[in-house]
Amino acid sequence: CRCHDHKFDPISQKEYYQMSDFFNQTSEEGIGYNGRIKPVLDLSDTIDQIEVRKIEKLIEDKNQELSEFEREKFPRKDGLTAAESEEAADLNGDNLFALGFDPIKRNPYYLRLLSDHFKSRDPEYYEKLKAFRSLIGDKDRMTAENLQVMVMDQLERPRTSYILERGIYDKRGETVTAETPAALPSMDGTVAKDRLALAQWLFSDTHPLTARVTVNRFWQAIFGVGLVKTPGDFGVQGARPTHPELLDWLAVYIKESGWNVKDLLKKIVMSATYRQSSQVTHEQLEKDPENKWLSHATRYRWPSWMLRDQALDISGLINDSIGGPPVKPYQPPGIWEEATFGFKKYDQDHGAKLYRRTLYVFWRRIVGPTMLFDNAARQTCEVKPLRTNTPLHALTTLNDITYVEASRVMAERIMLARDQDSDRIDLAFRLATARYPQKQEKEILESRLASLQSKFSQNRQEAIALLHVGEYPQNNELDIIEQASYAALCSVILNLDEVLSRQ
Repeated sequence: CRCHDHKFDPISQKEYYQMSDFFNQTSEEGIGYNGRIKPVLDLSDTIDQIEVRKIEKLIEDKNQELSEFEREKFPRKDGLTAAESEEAADLNGDNLFALGFDPIKRNPYYLRLLSDHFKSRDPEYYEKLKAFRSLIGDKDRMTAENLQVMVMDQLERPRTSYILERGIYDKRGETVTAETPAALPSMDGTVAKDRLALAQWLFSDTHPLTARVTVNRFWQAIFGVGLVKTPGDFGVQGARPTHPELLDWLAVYIKESGWNVKDLLKKIVMSATYRQSSQVTHEQLEKDPENKWLSHATRYRWPSWMLRDQALDISGLINDSIGGPPVKPYQPPGIWEEATFGFKKYDQDHGAKLYRRTLYVFWRRIVGPTMLFDNAARQTCEVKPLRTNTPLHALTTLNDITYVEASRVMAERIMLARDQDSDRIDLAFRLATARYPQKQEKEILESRLASLQSKFSQNRQEAIALLHVGEYPQNNELDIIEQASYAALCSVILNLDEVLSRQ
């Protein structure tokens, strides 16, 4: 709809820009270089706020002084930037780009470039840039210690929104104001049409979509496929619900429960449908080849974040603490540097932080955690990430430090809990699959264990290297050969299809 009326659904281009006006009324300008771009909710104490305001006043004064100096150094007509001055014609691309902004809107990278360029060419200009950079650095260090959260505010004087012809940002057409699509229930005409009113409208009892879309996504998370197969498209081109009455019932249920997600999930996983086996009969395959009617449990590989948490939990490594700042677990060196042209360095955490749930793993938008796969790109919104199956996934779960470390700690766990090989294999298998191995499965694992013991007996250094993967300390009271053999065996068990998949 950004370029024209929707081809299939009853949503016009005008309605698209009317909806966008709800979000066009915030003072955020899209300019900044850290996680505290105004507007922010400042939760720091009064003394800290006073100190920040003092330094902000100094920055404003220094910005005015630097701007006046640059106007003399780079003379130009009113309304033009320093970059458009004839005196700036000999500057390179980055320095010229930096002069296209007021000093206060330049990020530290461009301020440093200008300083380096003029250090020997214009010492006076260099000293002014240096003083300005120093104040910016002082403020960044001060605010980094304060608790501030980016928020959206509401402009006191409304910003004008336009229909953009063919979606081109500089081709403004008719002006529009905030309004919801005519195909959906109208908003309460007595309230101001702002984001609060939009949120209340979305969750009103008369809205036909919000609850249905919500429960469908939770159903998709649990069963692998939603009751509506296209979670991001409930329109004409989207798939029809396989169980429309169930979708409606769940939508009413979550609304009447006060949007209690925990209660909804409990209701679903305690159902007979969820508790079915994924084993399928020939009759079921003939009548329901795509499992459209839920004749048996859906079977799919767990998402990668769940695989990591599962390995940590089975091994006993997992750190279940709740809340707190994000953590940075193991990652190959140089990933961030490569993605950020050397400006960001990944500082790995240590100790218990390495074993926190994946929910708390730090995620840089342009490069996600390396141990995860099939995750949605953070640059754009994806309501249903693809589920793929490539050799790289197996290489991760077999060789990534997190999984290898989990395997050796799991080995230590079963060796300390049981004395006999047979009992240890039973325990390891049951920890990973929630059942005991069948006779043939156990024979295969016993044969593999014997093979590993023979291998490591002939190459003790390889066994030592395996037991030193990861930071968790090795138990020196256990036999090295035996421990390495069980570590490799546990890796096999953690990579069984039954362990990696939802059965």
